[in-house]
Amino acid sequence: MKVKRNAPGSYEVHTASGVYGLENCPAENPRATGLPAGPRWMLTYPGEYTADAEFRTKRAALASVRAFEESKG
Repeated sequence: MKVKRNAPGSYEVHTASGVYGLENCPAENPRATGLPAGPRWMLTYPGEYTADAEFRTKRAALASVRAFEESKG
């Protein structure tokens, strides 16, 4: 697994299954939207165009990708 930084808060995670997208998308106005304040790491699976999962930290998102890839064996 190789992580490539495209821009601040934007990463590509290269795996044997393809390239995952990882973007930090904090809530613009947490009180108005009801979304939690702070970082929101959105993970997009290879071949998808919208986020498939949301994580509080980049580390948690990468751990999820690693676990998913290892489970595929």
